[in-house]
Amino acid sequence: MQMKTRYVLGGLAITMGIFWIMLVTSFLIENYSLGLKDPIKWSQQIYLPSGALSSILYLCFLLAWIYYTFIRKCKNCLEAKQTLGLWLTLLGMAISSNIVSLVLFINFTTIQATASPNFQTGVIDIDAPPYELLIPLTLVNGLLLFWLPSCFLSQRTLRFIPPFSYELNTISEKR
Repeated sequence: MQMKTRYVLGGLAITMGIFWIMLVTSFLIENYSLGLKDPIKWSQQIYLPSGALSSILYLCFLLAWIYYTFIRKCKNCLEAKQTLGLWLTLLGMAISSNIVSLVLFINFTTIQATASPNFQTGVIDIDAPPYELLIPLTLVNGLLLFWLPSCFLSQRTLRFIPPFSYELNTISEKR
């Protein structure tokens, strides 16, 4: 039995997304300090658990979309196009859950380090990279773990609902 190319590409997209979140982004945080006091500890104790949780959440939203495309039978193109709102909602929820996960891990995880917080000034210093650098990484996570796999793994008439999925699928399939 020969596996369709789009399923292989969908699996590669998921693998690439997990690789990006768990290895590449962690490498960037550890090697380009981004204003962190101890970027290696921050990456290991805050980013990696948050990245693992957000990867699981992205995959749950992706599986929800794939399941929906399996069970949904659209009678015409107009009915299929109306599901774009659902797809965009799932993408937005996936990206939002990634941001919320990261913010919660940043605010509620204490980095186990030798340095102690400065209690004399009354200010607790949160060791976090600037959000303007983390948010674009979060958007890349969404593209790699939700949008790209959904382009290849959506089923039936909803196969071309994710933006640019028609172009991506025509590259991978013979017409």
